[in-house]
Amino acid sequence: MADLQMKLLRKKIQKRSEKNKKRTLLKNQKQECDEDGVKKAKNEGDEGKEENVDMEPEKVNADETMEKPSQEVDPEQEEDGEKESEDEEEEEKDEDGPQLPLGLTGAFEDTSFASLAEVVSENTLKGVKEMGFEHMTEIQHKSIRPLLEGRDVLAAAKTGSGKTLAFLIPSIELIYKLKFMPRNGTGVIILSPTRELAMQTYGVMKELMAHHVHTYGLIMGGSNRSAEAQKLANGVNILVATPGRLLDHLQNTPGFMYKNLQCLIIDEADRILEVGFEEELKQIIKLLPSTKLHFTAFLTHEFKIQ
Repeated sequence: MADLQMKLLRKKIQKRSEKNKKRTLLKNQKQECDEDGVKKAKNEGDEGKEENVDMEPEKVNADETMEKPSQEVDPEQEEDGEKESEDEEEEEKDEDGPQLPLGLTGAFEDTSFASLAEVVSENTLKGVKEMGFEHMTEIQHKSIRPLLEGRDVLAAAKTGSGKTLAFLIPSIELIYKLKFMPRNGTGVIILSPTRELAMQTYGVMKELMAHHVHTYGLIMGGSNRSAEAQKLANGVNILVATPGRLLDHLQNTPGFMYKNLQCLIIDEADRILEVGFEEELKQIIKLLPSTKLHFTAFLTHEFKIQ
């Protein structure tokens, strides 16, 4: 089962990488088309001037020059022709340009956190407001609602894009709506590849949980294992962990209640695989309850499949 889920994760990452490559290729092709169009318009203008020169008679008397109007192109007509050419190019760009997907970050969509009032609890929104955030970033706008609906999500976002809030808000709401208590154990596990990222995620969660009564905790390599085991035995509803330490507690801490686990979130999943935690991840997935477990992975923007 764990091997199958790892294969699915790799397959999703592969598809995401292929999509990014296609987008880059289409963007480059469009730029080349635009450059070719400009060159073509310029060449047509040069050819028109050459034709006008050829149309002039070989021998022209001074009197005929005074009497007959010159056959040179009228500047106003030339400007009109250039405007028409530019208009045609703009129309072609509009037709060839990518269309904004419906339901995503459109110009007239409300991206404020206040717009989530119908689906996010007041206590969570208070925490967001006190943190100084008013509007969602792109990754938050695209991820929060699907996660709130209980859908599995694979998302790619670079560092600093706000992805931590994108998965923490739905995690807190899941525990809140299910009315988790300490005796219910752990409902959400968030895996981080490094101690530094785990501590950063825990710090953000601490601020978001300011108006909630649910329990949350952090376990990671280098910390006091006995103290962590005691906290897990008391009941931690949302748990941030590094892979190695989580596997240790899953295997060796009898009081760790995770049978009610609802969601596994893997932050920077590509980095977890890159730094050699693939085997630990397989064992973790194998130990966790598979019934109705939601699986969410966030990737770094720079990740590429070798």
